[in-house]
Amino acid sequence: MKRIFLVFMLLFAGCSKVRTINLEPHTFSSRPNHIVWIQVAGLDEEHLAMIRFSKNSANIKTALENSQCVGSMWSYNLFKLRPSSELSFLSQLNGRKNLDGTCKDYDLKPLWSYTDRLDYTAGIFESQTSGDDLYKKTLDCKKNSEYFDSTYFWKMGKAPNKAKANFYNQMDKTPFSKGGVFYDDSCQTGVCYTTLEGNVSSVYRRFAEGKGKTLFIVRDFTYENALKSRNYPRARELLVALDKMYGDFTQYGKEKGKTLILLTSGAARNLELPQRGSEWEQFDLNGKSIVFKNRALISPVFAHGSGAENFCGMFEESEIMKRILWVPSQSQLEEDIKSIFR
Repeated sequence: MKRIFLVFMLLFAGCSKVRTINLEPHTFSSRPNHIVWIQVAGLDEEHLAMIRFSKNSANIKTALENSQCVGSMWSYNLFKLRPSSELSFLSQLNGRKNLDGTCKDYDLKPLWSYTDRLDYTAGIFESQTSGDDLYKKTLDCKKNSEYFDSTYFWKMGKAPNKAKANFYNQMDKTPFSKGGVFYDDSCQTGVCYTTLEGNVSSVYRRFAEGKGKTLFIVRDFTYENALKSRNYPRARELLVALDKMYGDFTQYGKEKGKTLILLTSGAARNLELPQRGSEWEQFDLNGKSIVFKNRALISPVFAHGSGAENFCGMFEESEIMKRILWVPSQSQLEEDIKSIFR
């Protein structure tokens, strides 16, 4: 009788407690059915000031600020104290530390090789890069590899061989096929006439339709390229679009349920932003009154939805893959009930 009473009390306590994270209701220890992971090269948390202080009211939060969890990742390795964004992103994708930029970096299996066993369908969307894209670099290192056979891959850039390439149009609704890479047909003159936000939204709708569980990875380098060229008005424009993209996916996740929205950075850029109102005015107009510094050793991570709690705190960027896949084997309530009958 005593055991039954204890079980009842545990169940009552578990049901009556409202679980929250960052002041929002949240279901813990739930593996998402849909994962949207956005990788943004060069982004640092303080960069959000570029859009927050340019609003009519500095009290209006950005979508990224409304994340349920914000964490910090160590972004360095033993070969290079400040690795490139490409190496940082690869470390996040394959869970390996201390990458050195050689072909052995691709020996470990990427995230989608593990989610494939869990019946997730994977898609990768990549914007213009400063160097070799993930698809080309991987196949250069791993000839005849099956690295991308189970994925869909889209590239917002110019095809290396137009005669042999597959293309997609943002307005088209034709289903995609696995294997190979699809290039944005608006980018084939060397300049893209579509936006990253519009591209991702269109591609994701077509990709996710009718699929049970999905992993969708967006790899963006346009923001980092704008920072490198000191084109701060363009960087702010891209940051506004990325923030809106994150917010749209977050809203989608709330409506869909069991969805994780994740945004990570790599090679975050330290910027010394203006200190006075008059300097901010000049910055808003032409990007002046700002100092460009080295890459940071720590990069941010923002998370919302199922499993968001795994990204609170501070950790190595190579742990991201493990944190996406990790869920407790059993809830604490189940453990407590079991312990009563031992």
